[in-house]
Amino acid sequence: MSYAFVEDIPATWDMYLGIAEALGAAAPEGLVIHAAGPTEEGFRMIGIWDSRAAWHRFRDDRLYTILQSLASESRFQPTCRELDIAHLLAGQTARQMRQTSWRPWHVGSQADRSSTHSGRRRHVN
Repeated sequence: MSYAFVEDIPATWDMYLGIAEALGAAAPEGLVIHAAGPTEEGFRMIGIWDSRAAWHRFRDDRLYTILQSLASESRFQPTCRELDIAHLLAGQTARQMRQTSWRPWHVGSQADRSSTHSGRRRHVN
């Protein structure tokens, strides 16, 4: 079953950028889509994964090591809300990103403005 989460992290946007840089541009195995942005309290991440197990593998094998090296001087407690996805609607841009190698892009970029916004329904068991 596909898995999603929304996580609010009370840390700086620069810390997020450091994490993203350390992870590199290649999408981890099992990632469907990742979105992040700064908030008044820090930053918010939204992740959709093929499964909870895929997220846990990535988190345990790669993410925790990077977080420990970048956040050694500060400890923060994120707020996480989880969801086992019963219905997922993916737009054309998401489908195209999934079929090619994932590259981070910024909302408002030329690629974003020229993309098609048609969607298809995907029912997940």
